[in-house]
Amino acid sequence: MNVVVPIFHFHWSERFWPEPQKFDPSRFSPERRPPPEPLIYFPFGAGPRNCIGNQFGLQELMIMAILFPRHYRFRVQPGFTVEPDPLITLRPRRGMVMTVTARRALSRSVENTAQSHFV
Repeated sequence: MNVVVPIFHFHWSERFWPEPQKFDPSRFSPERRPPPEPLIYFPFGAGPRNCIGNQFGLQELMIMAILFPRHYRFRVQPGFTVEPDPLITLRPRRGMVMTVTARRALSRSVENTAQSHFV
């Protein structure tokens, strides 16, 4: 028998998070106490079979969340609607159509604005 737990239900629930749809990395900062219950936020699973890359993934995410916005501005293309596609992992159904703009020129020969389709 397989049991499927809709993880994003817990991550997006107003019962556990204020403004769950809002991107707010500070909700995990040490200044904000108490921390979430262990089985309320579990992006890498839980129990004896949780993901072996859990700590690495969280560390990598923190680095990207800090560095990317310093150097680039990400904006979803006007009119594009992001729809969740919950399979084994949660991803956007049709990718993310965005405009990525460098916050400062890296060199004079580099184009400052590029349009990309992230999948």
